[in-house]
Amino acid sequence: MRKILKKVIFLTAILLILQSGTVSAIAAQAQPAVPVLKGTVKGDTVTLQWNKAKGFSGCQIFLYYKLYKKYRSLGNYSAGKNQLTLKGSQNKVYKYKIRSYTKKNGKVIYSKMSKVLTIKTAPSSPAVSQVKRSSDTEALITWSRISSADGYQIFRADSEQGKYIRVGVASGNRVLSFRDNTLNEEQDYYYRVRAYCRNPDAVVYSGYSEPVKACRPAPKPVIILGDSRTEELREFTGDDKVAWICKGSMGYVWLRDTAVKAVDEQIQGNEDLFFWLGVNDLDNIDNYISLLNEKIPQWKQKGVRVHILAVGPVEIPDEYADNKTIKAFNKKMKAQIAGADFIDLYSWLTTQGYKTADGTHYDRETCMKIYNYIMSQVQ
Repeated sequence: MRKILKKVIFLTAILLILQSGTVSAIAAQAQPAVPVLKGTVKGDTVTLQWNKAKGFSGCQIFLYYKLYKKYRSLGNYSAGKNQLTLKGSQNKVYKYKIRSYTKKNGKVIYSKMSKVLTIKTAPSSPAVSQVKRSSDTEALITWSRISSADGYQIFRADSEQGKYIRVGVASGNRVLSFRDNTLNEEQDYYYRVRAYCRNPDAVVYSGYSEPVKACRPAPKPVIILGDSRTEELREFTGDDKVAWICKGSMGYVWLRDTAVKAVDEQIQGNEDLFFWLGVNDLDNIDNYISLLNEKIPQWKQKGVRVHILAVGPVEIPDEYADNKTIKAFNKKMKAQIAGADFIDLYSWLTTQGYKTADGTHYDRETCMKIYNYIMSQVQ
């Protein structure tokens, strides 16, 4: 009798197990499929889309709340709806999940949760903090950091309202500067920057920063000091970017009493000073050397680059100058003046060819050649 009872209990248990498996299989078959959730962004607005999964009667959308450290339902949506538009904020990262459900025999059966969909809204516009023209052909652009950005794009135009073209990309959130080394030295430029974020299906951009101008570097200041030959350069070239310190028929005394003071008042640092005196008083060679050796170290300490221009030749010797005396003057100046760049204008002119209007003063063509040669020496 006991043996028969044990068999009945055993068979009953087996039957219950089989029935339980059947119920589970039926329940699994009744569970709807997991929908595929996608999203797009426009500014601070997120639009979610999903497919109508197999066995779908409706769905639930969930949003992760950082404050509560959990997902919370945004609501139930019927089978007739397949997208949802949500107003958010810029510079935000939103995480969504979805699950579908079906109703059977008065019961609601849910699918599994979908994978997390991470969506970044558009970043806010960065602000350009500085545009520095570091050289004639290069500018450094820096901007503010946007916390949600995955990178930045840099745009450039030839005018504030002109067409902006992309000249660079800074990938990552920590690179906040860009060096543009493709500039034309004769052109001013304007820069704008925008941030971007990468989403699963698209990239979303911020607005553009306000344009900031990158001005051409100011011309390097040039001072040309001399007598009536220098006055001719000033008149023929009309270059008002040069500081001209010159007067006809002047020599050493004018240099000592007037011109040196004018140089001291003019210089601020970083100038090129060209000295071109001597044709009127070649006999004052020792005084020139003594005074220049005193002043050149002072000027250099202030950032001035001093160039001594050799006295140019004459076509017709007069009581003041002949080429033999001029060459001796130049030779001694070159040998005894320290700390200055000596430019052998005498040899250059004899090689290039020159013409004078009166035997001493050069004609317009020669003056222009001399001026261009001088400016080619500016450092």
